[in-house]
Amino acid sequence: MKTPAAPPRPTPRLPVLAAPVRRDGRDEAGRPAEGPGVTPARSTCAELTGPARSMCYAAL
Repeated sequence: MKTPAAPPRPTPRLPVLAAPVRRDGRDEAGRPAEGPGVTPARSTCAELTGPARSMCYAAL
């Protein structure tokens, strides 16, 4: 008597991730650096770094 074959196991996959958000720099407005349009405003959180910046943006 043969033993039944084990069912195939699904391969775990990570979800597709979005690109990271950059909150400073001239490229964030989606326009060329010298192209037409307005420049993005500086946020009050732009001078902070690390976890302090994340907490500042979360509080807005």
